[in-house]
Amino acid sequence: MLSPDHPEDNHPEKLFALLKKYNEGNASKEEKAFVELYYDYFKTAKDDYEQLSEDEKQDMEATLWGKVGLRIEEIQHAEQQALTEPVARMPAKRKLLFRALSAAAALILLLGSVYLFSRPGKKPATSPALTRSLAPGGNKAVLTLGDGTKITLDSTINGLVSQQGNVRVVKTATDELSYQAAAGSGNTVSYNTMETPRGGQYRLSLPDGTKVWLNSASSIRYPNIFTGDHRSVEITGEAYFEVAKDSRRPFTVITGNMQVQVLGTAFNLMAYTDEEEVLTTLVTGAIEVKKDQTTQLLKPGQQAILANGSSSFRTKEPDMGSVLAWKDGYFKFDNGGIATIMRQLARWYDVEIVYEGTPPAEQFYGFLPRQENAAEILNALELTNNVHFRVEGKRIVVIAGPKKERHK
Repeated sequence: MLSPDHPEDNHPEKLFALLKKYNEGNASKEEKAFVELYYDYFKTAKDDYEQLSEDEKQDMEATLWGKVGLRIEEIQHAEQQALTEPVARMPAKRKLLFRALSAAAALILLLGSVYLFSRPGKKPATSPALTRSLAPGGNKAVLTLGDGTKITLDSTINGLVSQQGNVRVVKTATDELSYQAAAGSGNTVSYNTMETPRGGQYRLSLPDGTKVWLNSASSIRYPNIFTGDHRSVEITGEAYFEVAKDSRRPFTVITGNMQVQVLGTAFNLMAYTDEEEVLTTLVTGAIEVKKDQTTQLLKPGQQAILANGSSSFRTKEPDMGSVLAWKDGYFKFDNGGIATIMRQLARWYDVEIVYEGTPPAEQFYGFLPRQENAAEILNALELTNNVHFRVEGKRIVVIAGPKKERHK
């Protein structure tokens, strides 16, 4: 639980979850009241925020965070207590800044140690042209059958997509491609490939029941039916797997010259060619990653890191929320540089990123829905005064420093 007496335990994701419930309509009466009071409290104060001295800002933000901590504690205990009771003070380095950024969802950013929270019904004006050019991605993919036939899944009606022997390939109403193998002979192995473009994502159910989430600018090659004593697929880009258990047939994922071997587990594999490292993160079960003669066993919560050009792995325990955010419809940046953030935005919004001068060196923290227009994200990033942008159609120019207009 949140506690103003122990700020080190006050992880903002507890607030993220509450605001997400609010925007999805699942919040209780007490939670709704808290979110609205929380926003309104700062709505008045933020107008004069830039006029405050640094000490005054720190005092106000520490007090507000303390009130937030107490109120969430009260909600969790279903107690009706006032927000105005005395609170313990949080260290001054904690900074809170709230701004209405989205009507669609809880757009929650932690950027350069500045916290930004949103509330429905408030949104800065964005030009129609900018909205079109920076629209978010969606469920888009192309399926290539073994005979070379290409099927654009996002424009294909639900139902039977292909019949391959006794294997039915079906597109479901939830935009998932499912392989359904009937018993009996006549199942000839044919390799299919699913590719997502920049700005696309898709879900796949393999013939053994394994679930795959394919991120943007990614691909997976797989057989229409698994035969023999092993199951093997190949990917590029990023995918999340929930592997169906089958102790008789291990499951292998190949990317480049690296392999991930599992029996039945859930893991994320990020292997984009424009990234400096291949990241394999285990959620449940156990996996072994292999490169040449080097192997590394992982436990749940561990990540194997293979740097480009290296043949050895190093491991760490990453922030799992950051690793899996894309699968759940979010971006989450955890101490990331602007280049890392912009590569993710480029793939999802299908835009070109260029830098004017030296990129800002600051590290950023962020948590926000992938369904937001990119213009909203850029606006929020600019509030840190560490970076600003110039949008030229599908091209985003990144410039270090504050936006000059903000200081007029």
